[in-house]
Amino acid sequence: MSYVKYLFVLIIFAFIISSGIHIFSKGFLLTRDSRTEKRQCDKFYVKLDENYCISDSDNKKACSNQNVFEIVSNISSSAENLCFEKKSKVIIVLIDALKFEFGVFNEKLNDPLPYQNKLPIIHELLKKHPDNSRFMKFIADPPTTTLQRLKGITTGSLPTFIDMGSNFATPEINEDNIIDQMVANNLTVVFAGDNTWTELFPKRFKRSYAYPSFNIHDLDSVDNAIMKILPTELKKPDWDVIITHFLGVDHCGHKHGALHHEMSRKLTEMNDMIKMLAESIDEDTTLFVFGDHGMTLPSGDHGGATSDETDALLFAYSKKKFVDGHLGHDDDFMQQIDLTPTLSTILGIPIPFSNLGTINFKLLPDVSYKGIKRHELLSMHLWHNAKQIKNYFSTYSDEHKDIFAHEDLDRINTKFEIFELRISTIFNEEAFKSVSKDLRLTLDSMLELCRNIWINFNPQLMVQGMLLSFLGIFVLFIIIYNIPVSEFSNIFTKKLLVYQAWASVIAVNIGYVMHENFGWDNKIIAALFLGSICHVLFFGYIIIKNWTTIVESMMSADKFINLMSRMSFAFSIAVFFSNSFIVQEQYILCFLLIVQIIHALHEYRKAASFVDMKKLKITGLFQTTSSKVVIVAIITIGLLRMSQMFFKCREEQGNCWDFLANTENVAKVKDGNMKVFPVIILAIFVTIVRAFLKANGNLTGYSPHVILMKFGPTVSVVAACGYLVLSQKQMTRPIASFVHLDTLAWIVYGMFIIELIIFVISPLLVYILPRRDGSFSLSDASNAIPELYRHMKQVINDQTANKSQTPVVYGLATVYSSVFLAFGTVLSIVLALLLGIDVCNGFVIILFVGSGILFIFSILRYESSSSIEECFHPSFSLIVTWYLLYSYGFYSTSHQPTISQIDWNAAFVGRTANFDHSNILSAILVLLSTFNSNVVLLILYPLLVIGPFMIYALWPNMPIKSDKKAKEDTALNYRKISLNDDSESNKDMKSVSRGEINLHENENIFMTSVFKVGCQFLLLQGTKVFASMIACTILCRHLMVWKIFAPRFIYEGIATYISFVAIVLGFVLVMRINRSVKSLINKLIL
Repeated sequence: MSYVKYLFVLIIFAFIISSGIHIFSKGFLLTRDSRTEKRQCDKFYVKLDENYCISDSDNKKACSNQNVFEIVSNISSSAENLCFEKKSKVIIVLIDALKFEFGVFNEKLNDPLPYQNKLPIIHELLKKHPDNSRFMKFIADPPTTTLQRLKGITTGSLPTFIDMGSNFATPEINEDNIIDQMVANNLTVVFAGDNTWTELFPKRFKRSYAYPSFNIHDLDSVDNAIMKILPTELKKPDWDVIITHFLGVDHCGHKHGALHHEMSRKLTEMNDMIKMLAESIDEDTTLFVFGDHGMTLPSGDHGGATSDETDALLFAYSKKKFVDGHLGHDDDFMQQIDLTPTLSTILGIPIPFSNLGTINFKLLPDVSYKGIKRHELLSMHLWHNAKQIKNYFSTYSDEHKDIFAHEDLDRINTKFEIFELRISTIFNEEAFKSVSKDLRLTLDSMLELCRNIWINFNPQLMVQGMLLSFLGIFVLFIIIYNIPVSEFSNIFTKKLLVYQAWASVIAVNIGYVMHENFGWDNKIIAALFLGSICHVLFFGYIIIKNWTTIVESMMSADKFINLMSRMSFAFSIAVFFSNSFIVQEQYILCFLLIVQIIHALHEYRKAASFVDMKKLKITGLFQTTSSKVVIVAIITIGLLRMSQMFFKCREEQGNCWDFLANTENVAKVKDGNMKVFPVIILAIFVTIVRAFLKANGNLTGYSPHVILMKFGPTVSVVAACGYLVLSQKQMTRPIASFVHLDTLAWIVYGMFIIELIIFVISPLLVYILPRRDGSFSLSDASNAIPELYRHMKQVINDQTANKSQTPVVYGLATVYSSVFLAFGTVLSIVLALLLGIDVCNGFVIILFVGSGILFIFSILRYESSSSIEECFHPSFSLIVTWYLLYSYGFYSTSHQPTISQIDWNAAFVGRTANFDHSNILSAILVLLSTFNSNVVLLILYPLLVIGPFMIYALWPNMPIKSDKKAKEDTALNYRKISLNDDSESNKDMKSVSRGEINLHENENIFMTSVFKVGCQFLLLQGTKVFASMIACTILCRHLMVWKIFAPRFIYEGIATYISFVAIVLGFVLVMRINRSVKSLINKLIL
């Protein structure tokens, strides 16, 4: 029969839950509404005759003289739309990840760290020219990723949390920004550096020299290219603004950390560059050097909200004096968004419409105008800035009713009415300082209001997303757990699924085309919602049609069955409701896994009864099934504890040892035997798999798949280990070309691609050997004569004795599991390669733990089964344990659900020499590395069904029952084998010791069980992400929502998408293998 309908049902349930996640995320992780308005202003400048002139914003009307006294005496009305002429040209040097501490100079340090005292030029200029230099802490808003920081710097607006996800793709900025204002006001802008700028602002620069930025292993190419271009551009007379974006410091932090000697080299290069610029600029130029964000010490990460990540430095230098410090901010720090209005004021352009920053007067060149006093000029700049913020605030609040509290709006309006009077009554600098201080406090309060409620949750979308996910989970639970497995083929009929598919297509198109009629603004969301609801209604029809069966099943179900597993699962999802539990989640999952294993031993003891130790000899202790189960359980628990070595620490975890930390003590440990250990453990892993396949006859013959599995894993693991070791050495000193290193990685990729091709064409690892009919195997030498007599009698009486040959098939006992192991081995080597030498140990440990769990629960299932059919259905306890294992694997491979700790290194494996700059491929590699355990364990999930048959095919002489019961019968009573006799008397004699031939003979039960297990994993993973949605909804105003809860939801949502794809792929694999087995059996029969 065709099992495509089961695949279709799996995809439908995955689609419903995934649609719910997507819609919820659109409501919870909203981006700020971008404004498209562009500000304009009247231009105030000096004519050749030294008279003042004001032209309107479109520059179309002739210049008209206006009395200066009229302007300064009525600042509240005149300054709102007035821009003064350019005060100087500007050179912007953005050094990515230039942390504030990198610029602090301490003369008392005798043994500075690699990042300390490496920018002495800043200290020298501050000391020699205090009136011409400024140095301060430059505080960024989280998330501290480059794209979001560039948006903040150029627009003056606050970023939104979800914007960090667009770091792979940099859409053009549509909001008003200083780059567009420069171009609109005829300023010539030249750019060199990170190509993110040209993607954000395409066709804005007169000359641009953009270079790819994503290759974090390249510390010098972009920086060297800028240094070649910069001196030439400085000599050209046509520029007004030069923007450079250096990447070496940031890439050094990602690759080596802040404590590596390479950081010292890169900072020294930046020091030389700043010194060159300071000496080259003329009196009409202002130099700004700053970082877009900081980095953590010592790992060099960024993206989060810690002070290490948000505190960058800003240094400004001009051969003109700056405005006196007492007239500006008294603080030695400034918000990053304050740079936007400051640069706009220096360049004489309108402040962008969406700006929320305030001018830092300490950074303005001290330019004077005849007839205008300094405090009057600064007052006009201040009021121009304040009215711009007030206009934006009012426009936004008018369009988003009730987004701000009415009392807050009334308070702000009242204060601005007072400031309109005060701003025109400033007669000296002291009055200016007083008004400036009070006005800044009001502007800061407006900024805080925006910070607190900027992300306006969409309750409608959040409820719709949770509703879809809940309905998908609910109908899946009702159908899977309350309708007998034997009825699945009857309820999921081809006719019904065809109707369902067409109905959903119609619903999707209706939602897409007529979304506005249903009250949706987004046609994609409308299509997903209506399509999912259509599927839910069809499943609801199935539930109603089988309601009697469902009710009977509910009434007869044991309410306390699998209580321990239910509690373990409940604890695992309760984590989402506590920030402390999320921080310590890896330890909770490890504990729950150990509890599940111990509970399995307890269940095995009840089902099998352990051996009587008093009557058992020491030599026979390790030959019993019970002792093997206990030993495997102990080893599995030990491996789980060992895997904690590879945890990565969060900043909230105080007492935590970070395996990946680039500290001196850790480096000594990692540079020793730990570098050899990954090679050994990968070699052991491949050797064990090959030994298993060889022992079961799956490596016999010369088919393409057999040849690949004989040599492919060995070649792959040698290439992978070579890449891992050499790439690590390459960081300290070049020992091989990047092309040669990439070749090793592509050998691993190539083996996996070949495995995929062969799997599609001919997946089985079997060999058919013709042999003569007269031969037979002798199972027991003590009964040789009776067996010989029985065989001769059968030959004489057999009417088909004229056949010349009877086929013998090698590997038939493990015909299903061998293919999964082969595919999983090649895939695992690829994932180990992506994880890197420091982390792949934790991944292989997870594979060994999975093998141990599969062994323990397979033995337990057979011992607790009353018929062979029950052996086809894994217990809920095993399902939960496997779910806990792939969830735990995320942490044991040194990952954490935080933005700053994403491991980008996987994106460059095999792509260092010739980086193709494909963001899609980079994202795929990073996701495979991050969610490695989800991928491999869920693709191999059919092994949970195959397990008992695989185990007993390898050890067919295990006792028929428990050791104690076996002894009560006879010591030689092994499971009976009946391969050729299909008579009624022998049907009950079939047992798991016949291996996986049982799966083919009970094909419908087997495939239905695999389908049910896949649905169970969909259910558990869907419930888990649904719990995360509820937690985010309840705690959406929690202090830690954006630091802990939101990142955890994002990670879980992505993990759910990947898990669903892996489950579907696992079912596709088993369908392909089953089809090949059927073809093989038909070939043997014919």
